[in-house]
Amino acid sequence: GGAGGAGGVGDGAKAEREGEDESREDDAHSDGMGADSDSSGGPGGASLLVGYVNALAALPGSHAGSALLERVEEMAAAEEWDLLALHSIGVPGTLAFWPRKGFRAYGPGKGDLFRFACLQNCGVALEKDSFERQLPPRP
Repeated sequence: GGAGGAGGVGDGAKAEREGEDESREDDAHSDGMGADSDSSGGPGGASLLVGYVNALAALPGSHAGSALLERVEEMAAAEEWDLLALHSIGVPGTLAFWPRKGFRAYGPGKGDLFRFACLQNCGVALEKDSFERQLPPRP
């Protein structure tokens, strides 16, 4: 596991890619969780165990987001994920929710910040573009 700290889940780190799909407000499922992701930017081809959540969301006004995230964090701890990556929906209220829960957005132009956060929290300097290419495709 990583060093923890700000944005940490258990031993790992949290990352959020800014949402692109505003039409998925009621989509409350995940894809590709627990996928092994080789960290091409890391020393010696090190790898991290990555949990990937695509479009986790709750119905507007249901206030179920915290309960859903609590369950995902339990899974992250139980499966010993090094990194929890989330691809958020592009709804303003949802995008504002994630930073309050310790996530950081690493959208376009934030590759250096992503690499530093991974190094600080996981001990591996992942290249954002390489990491994103290894994630499952978005529907």
